Amino acid sequence: MIFAKIRPDSALLANARPFAPLLFFPAGAAYCMLYDLTIGGGLIPLSELLSWSLFTLSPWVAGALIFERAVQPGDTRRALLLRALVLGTSAYLLSAGATLMLGGDGERAFFTRLPLLAAAMLLAAQYPLKALPAASPTTDEEALPVFPEQVIYASGAGNYVELHLGNRTAIWRQTMSGAEATLRKAGFVRIHRSYLVSRQAIRKVASNRKGPVEVALVSGQCLPVSARYASNLAPTAARSA
Repeated sequence: MIFAKIRPDSALLANARPFAPLLFFPAGAAYCMLYDLTIGGGLIPLSELLSWSLFTLSPWVAGALIFERAVQPGDTRRALLLRALVLGTSAYLLSAGATLMLGGDGERAFFTRLPLLAAAMLLAAQYPLKALPAASPTTDEEALPVFPEQVIYASGAGNYVELHLGNRTAIWRQTMSGAEATLRKAGFVRIHRSYLVSRQAIRKVASNRKGPVEVALVSGQCLPVSARYASNLAPTAARSA
């Protein structure tokens, strides 16, 4: 029951993972001991075993560390296997060269390294792929770049809204619907699919028997009023009459 409650710490495992290739040293030493006992001429002295393990396994450890650092989110299984093949072959040749330099024969240098190359490819085939990070929600809209009371009227310009301030125009990356929702709180009214007007900036509303058709602004501009939004001007039109 006590052991059933023990759970590996995922954070600890994640922090320890980059050092996992160092396990090649004890695993390789154990492999060399097994080889000497079964195929070789018997166990070699411990000091010699450690020296062999250090020099001949260092290329494999280096290759595994490079592989671990090279894996990127979005890498395919094919890319991982190709990378493992290149690094594994390099480690195989370097390890074989170190063995020959230490006095080993060709069989020990090349034949005994093949299982390590096979193990490297097997590990790469089982290596967990890193998924691309989920795209964070983005929006093309941004905050109002000026104070609402500076704006006389706003006009749609594709994916942007032009804020007319009298002597200059500010560009706002926003939709007209979004602009309407924001500016309505500051006393703006939608008069057309492409226009929002500050009620304080309306000097006069021109109407016909069907309702408002145009607004004259204190800045001198005259803007059209569409039938769809004419009812929004009812209070203003009454004051202008």
